[in-house]
Amino acid sequence: MAKTSGGGGGDRHAQASMAGMVIVRLFLGGYFLFVGLQKALAVKAFTDFLAAATDAGTPVNFLHPTPWPAYAHFLANTVHPHADTIALLLIGVELTLGVLFVLGLLTRGAALGGLVLNSLYLLATLYISAYSLGLNLACLAMELAVLVAAAGRTWGLDALIAARTRLKLLW
Repeated sequence: MAKTSGGGGGDRHAQASMAGMVIVRLFLGGYFLFVGLQKALAVKAFTDFLAAATDAGTPVNFLHPTPWPAYAHFLANTVHPHADTIALLLIGVELTLGVLFVLGLLTRGAALGGLVLNSLYLLATLYISAYSLGLNLACLAMELAVLVAAAGRTWGLDALIAARTRLKLLW
């Protein structure tokens, strides 16, 4: 790696990079709060959508076409019969992730949770539209960056926790 010569240019670059990660973290938090609140304000509509999208008898659903028969089986036999419970679980997870990202609290855990959630959404909607594909891939990339960069340590509660504990990996 090249060294920076005098003037602290490397410090400014590092600060700018971390400020960029804060923007990514806040975007993810806002996104999860927005979609979680949308679903929370229309729980019945979201539950009905989830039930229809995981019903094998519905012409347009998450089950076909999918290259992963095991995932389609999971959606049809686990998600569909319990759509009301799964809908509430998804709303709770999205709102929790949103709050954690915005506060910069347990940011790596939130990023890991977001990676799992967006991976599941990606598998379910992979062949539905280019919009779904692009949105989920973008979220996955941002969550991976937040996970690696520990973005909660800049302008987040993780910085306060990290300063008071020796276990730095989680914060």
